[in-house]
Order: sequence, then structure tokens, then C-alpha cells
Amino acid sequence: MAEITWCSLSLRELERQLAARGFRCGKDAIARMLRADGYSLRGMSRVLEGKQHPDRDGQFRHINAMIAEFRAAGDPVVSVDAKKKEQLGPYHRDGRSWRRKGDPVKVRDHDFPDEELGKITPYGVYDIAATTTYQGLKVTAVLDGGDYPDGIKISGKRMKHLEEHVIARHGAHGEWNYAIRPAPAGPDPEPPPAPGPDLQGLAALAGIADLAALLEAVAVPWAAAREQRLHLDRGAARRKASGGTPWTLPFEAIVTAAACHLRLRMPYRLLAGLLGAHQSTISLAARRVTPLLEDHGITPQHGGIRISTLDQLREHAATAGITLTAGTP
Repeated sequence: MAEITWCSLSLRELERQLAARGFRCGKDAIARMLRADGYSLRGMSRVLEGKQHPDRDGQFRHINAMIAEFRAAGDPVVSVDAKKKEQLGPYHRDGRSWRRKGDPVKVRDHDFPDEELGKITPYGVYDIAATTTYQGLKVTAVLDGGDYPDGIKISGKRMKHLEEHVIARHGAHGEWNYAIRPAPAGPDPEPPPAPGPDLQGLAALAGIADLAALLEAVAVPWAAAREQRLHLDRGAARRKASGGTPWTLPFEAIVTAAACHLRLRMPYRLLAGLLGAHQSTISLAARRVTPLLEDHGITPQHGGIRISTLDQLREHAATAGITLTAGTP
């Protein structure tokens, strides 16, 4: 086993560390000295043999055939690397380091998983906000407050439906190669029943005297905006009526929630408790309908009343002379 000399520092970092020790030496001079001593930037070399799946070559031939088929039909082909972890051991990774000529880091020629060594989440993923460049690039890291529950399991009945109607597995290794069919066409589902809270009373508290008239006024632009979003998602016009997914909230609940958020500054957390839906569902729908409500004079109220609890809601309703039915929690 030969001793290997290498360095993972960048030229600028080497320049800074030399300066800290009293040596003035620019990065270009450092690069010349490294090259003179036989070093250059080199990537890893896939030469070490490891365990290979017997159908490895066949899988790549299948992928190439699918690419050719899609291109011949004029369809795009997108390659997505969804790996979020790195494998431990002699596997290829992007990046280069200064090494002598003829002495690359040797790694395996394939990346099939190694169950013994396992995987690790790279530390760098936790340091996104510290990324900068000498040209002035700055990265801002923002916390995503969305709720993404884990541990959700698909029932056997649901999986059976997906296998029969949605997932189209290919003949060669269907566990690797499959397609997702479009949603089955069908009539639009019936809207779910009213969620229970007194929508008329809540709308009146938000200053909406005639909820039915407001719903009629914004129904058409709401449907048009929804169809535009679906068109962009599909990348083409709708061919048949889509079965879609049942609304988590009926339209009247979306409009009422948005109006209460705008005029009473009710948080989505409170509205979620009132309407029996997750606050992320309510916030998304409310943001989409807000521009339509603003066209009808329902705009944010700043510095006015703010209702953040059920007790404040009941007190405000009593002061306004509005009686909320028992449907409100």
C-alpha cells in the first residue's frame, strides 16, 4: 500500500492559510507549484470490481431503448437523480482533488447498494446557508413550515387499486420499470357535505352580507383559475372530464375562511379547528381565492380587530349581535 499525498483545500483556501503563516503567494502561483510537483485536479476512477447484478447490462439497454422510443415520438426525456444519501465505501462521488498524475482515487465501477456498509447523509446538506462565492453569490435558507407526516401506510385495498388502474409495470423487471397512467376519466365528484360550522355566521362577522351572491360572483373566475393550474400541470389541454380528487373543503368554506383571514385576521390554525381541515389545506386554498375576493372589495384589514381564539370569536359575535349556530366548535 503506497503512501498517498493529497489535499482537499481550494487554491484560495491555501492562499489564505499561507498568508496566515506570513507567506504572500497568489492562487495562480500555488497552482503552478502544484503542477510542477506532479499534481492536478482529478476525479475518481471507476476501476475496482464489485458485486454486479446479473441483469445490470439488460437494465441499461432497456433504459436506452425507452429513451430512443420517447425521442422518436417527440416526447422529452428527463433524467432525475433522487438519491439523497451517499453510500459509504469505495463509490464514485462528484468533485476533484489535487493528486499526482497517474494516481486517481480508485472506486468501484458501479454503485449498486452495499448492505454491509450502508449509507450516510452528507453533512453539507445541513450547511446550505453558509454557501458563498467570491463573485457575490449568497444563499438564504428558509424553514419550510409545511406539514409532511411520515409513517403513512397505503392499505392493501388501495394498493390493489393502484396496481390494477394506475401503475403499468413493464415486462422486464417491473419492480424497476413502470409507468404511471393518467387519472381515470369520469364525472366530477359530488361536493362533500357542509363541514358543520356556521358559514353564514362567520361570513357575516367578516362583513359579507350575502354569502350566496359573493359565491356566485367568484365561482366562474375560480373555476377558470383552477383549470389553468391543471392545464399547466398537464402541459396540454384536458381531453376528457377528469375524475380528479374530492375537495377537502367546499367552495363556500374556502371563501369564508379567506374572508375571515383577511378582515378578522383569523390565523389558519384557528380556521383549521373551525372547519375540520388541516391548516395547510386551508392556507393554500385561501391564498388562491384571495385575489378574486380583493376584486370585490374584500381586502386585508391592518391594525383593526384580530381574532385568534374561540373565546374572542364568540365575544366578537355577541358584540356584533350575530348568533353562531352550534355547528361552530
